Amino acid sequence: MSAVNFNMRLDTELKEQVTPILDDYGLTMPQAFKLFLNQIVKTKTIPLSFDYAKDDYDDWEYDKIKESLDAYEANPTQLTPMKTVHATAMQQARELVASRKNGV
Repeated sequence: MSAVNFNMRLDTELKEQVTPILDDYGLTMPQAFKLFLNQIVKTKTIPLSFDYAKDDYDDWEYDKIKESLDAYEANPTQLTPMKTVHATAMQQARELVASRKNGV
């Protein structure tokens, strides 16, 4: 298979924001872009959701949102800082990725 060079201009801020996320997955920018293009070819669709206002959450999402709202209504002064929520979610994502890499 022959290869071609492909150069792309990218906003510096966007690159700085996406790089650590890709690093968490063990991907470089070119690898991520190749995955994206391969997914387009395989599915013949663009693997992005453009429907951000969609009301049909799946059951898990709905339950988590309801759980959060119920917790807030029960104790509106006991909120978890977003930084803590994000750190916890990122750690869980790293553990999931690591477990899949190790075949667990």
